[in-house]
Amino acid sequence: MSIIGFIGLGNMGAQMARNLMRSGRKLIVYDINETVLAPFKAEGAEVAKCPADVAAVVNDIITMLPSSPHVKKAYSGDDGILKSIRPGSLCIDSSTIDQSASIEVARWCKNKQCTYVDAPVSGGVTGAENATLTFMVGCGRCQTTFDRASKILKLMGRNVVNCGEVGAGQAAKICNNMLLAVQMIGVSETMNLGIKMGLDSKVLANIINTSSGRCWSSDTYNPVPGVIEGIPPSNGYQGGFGSTLMAKDLSLAQNASTAVQAPTPLGSLAHQMYRLLAQNPEYADKDFGIIYQFLTEQNKTMVGYGNEDENFVIELTYNYGIGSYRLGNDFTGIFIVSDKIHSLVENRSDVEKLPCGEIKITDPDGHCFFIKSGRSDSRIVKVGIKVKDVKRSIGYWKEQLGMKVIEETKEFVTMCYGEEQCLLEIRQLPEGTTLDRASAYGRIAFAYPDDKLQALQKKIEIAKFPILKELVTLDTPGKASVQVVIFADPDEHEICFVGDNGFRELSKIDPNAEEKICKEIAQDNSASWFKGGKKMV
Repeated sequence: MSIIGFIGLGNMGAQMARNLMRSGRKLIVYDINETVLAPFKAEGAEVAKCPADVAAVVNDIITMLPSSPHVKKAYSGDDGILKSIRPGSLCIDSSTIDQSASIEVARWCKNKQCTYVDAPVSGGVTGAENATLTFMVGCGRCQTTFDRASKILKLMGRNVVNCGEVGAGQAAKICNNMLLAVQMIGVSETMNLGIKMGLDSKVLANIINTSSGRCWSSDTYNPVPGVIEGIPPSNGYQGGFGSTLMAKDLSLAQNASTAVQAPTPLGSLAHQMYRLLAQNPEYADKDFGIIYQFLTEQNKTMVGYGNEDENFVIELTYNYGIGSYRLGNDFTGIFIVSDKIHSLVENRSDVEKLPCGEIKITDPDGHCFFIKSGRSDSRIVKVGIKVKDVKRSIGYWKEQLGMKVIEETKEFVTMCYGEEQCLLEIRQLPEGTTLDRASAYGRIAFAYPDDKLQALQKKIEIAKFPILKELVTLDTPGKASVQVVIFADPDEHEICFVGDNGFRELSKIDPNAEEKICKEIAQDNSASWFKGGKKMV
C-alpha cells in the first residue's frame, strides 16, 4: 500500500491525518510548526523537512492549509511540492481558499503532468475527529480522477461529492460556510435570549433540536458552554475553527457575491461580526462558536465619551446593527460645557431649553445630553445615573470605591475622585418607580493605578459585592497592555476600572489593528475569475 503525503497539521489536518493512519495507511507529514510533528513521529509517521521532501517520495499528496498564500507557497515555494513532484501524482487540497487560487495551482500541477483537485471540507473538528467529514470535490468530469481521490477521502470522511470543474469545490465550501456563520450567529442570539429570559440552556437546546429551528450549530456544535460536552465551546473555545478563519471565508463569500451580483445581506452582516472578532485578540484565535460569548459579554456597540487624561469615560450603547437595545430609566444623561456645541444646537427645533440655561438634546437611541455654554473647548463635566436608594449607593461608591462626596441632598449626591475631574451624579428615582436597567446604558470606566487594581478587587470580594469580570490583562496590538476589572454597584450599574497606563491609550488609533484579517482578504482574487456570473478559465 503506497505512502500518502500530508502537509498542514492544524486543528483539522491533524485529525484527518490520524484517521488515515488508523486506516492502516503510512504517512509522511510536514508542518511549518515543528512542535506538531513530534506526536506523529511517535505514532509511526515519517517526518519531512519541507514540502518538496514529501512530494519526492509519494504519489498522493494532501494539503490542509489556512489560506491561499499558504497553499501557493506550499506548491511553488523554493522548497515546494512542484520542485520534486512525480509525474502522475494526485494533489488533493482540502484548504478553503479563493477559487482563483485553486484554478491557478491546478494549472501549475498540469504543467508537471500531475492532477490537482480541490476538496474543501465541512464538518468541523468533530467531523475530522470522527471521520464524518463531507468533501466538496472539484475535479471535472474525469471519473478516474474522482474515484482515485474518493478512495483516499473516504478514509477521512463520510460524504464525497463531485461538485464539477476545479474550483467548484471551493464555490460550494464558501456558500456552506456563509450559511454556517449565519446559523451560528442565529443560534447564539437565540440561546442568549432564552437564557436571559430564564430558560435552562440544555432545555432550550433540546426544544430547538426537536423543533423547526434545528440545525448543525444547535444540535452538534451548540456554542453555549456545557450544552454539548467534548466540543470547543465546552473547552473554553480552544481549538476548533478559528474566528479569523471564519472571517476570511466570509470575505471570500462577499467578494464572490459582489462578482456574480448575488445579494447576501445576512452573509454581509455575519462578515462584519466575525471581522470584529478577528480584530479582537480576546476572540481572534478562539473557535468561531465564541460569537456566543461575544454576544453575551460584548453585545454592546458602545461609544465612549470623556477625556482620557481626566481618567474618566462613560460608554453608551448604540443600535448599529449588532443587536437591539432598549433604553432603561437608570441613565440621566451626560452634561457638557461647550460654547461650540451650544451654538450648534440652540436653534434646533428638537431640543428642550431648560430654566437653568442648559439645552437638553436626545440622540436617536434615547440618550440625553445637557449642553451649557461657558467654555471655548468642550468638556464633559458630569454624568448622571439613577438608583433605588441614594444612601445605599453613597455607601458603595464612597466606602468601597473611594469616591469623594461633593454635594449631598435627599434626592441626589454628586461625587468625584479629584478636583477638575468629571462629576458623577447619583439621583434617587421617584417613589414607587421600578428601576429599569435595560441594556442600552453601557458602563462607567475609571483609570486606576495598575499596581492597585488587585487590591481593589480583593476589597470588593471581601465586601461580597458583585465582580462581573475578574482582573484580566489584555494585550492590544500597538498599544500598552490593558488591565481591566469590572464591578457592579447595588443597582447593577457596570463599573470598569482600567489600569492607568492602558487607559490613556484606549482611543489611540492603531493602523495595524486589522492587519491580520486584511492580509487574508487582500489575497482574495475571486472577482477577477468571474464575469456575468460565470467562471472564466
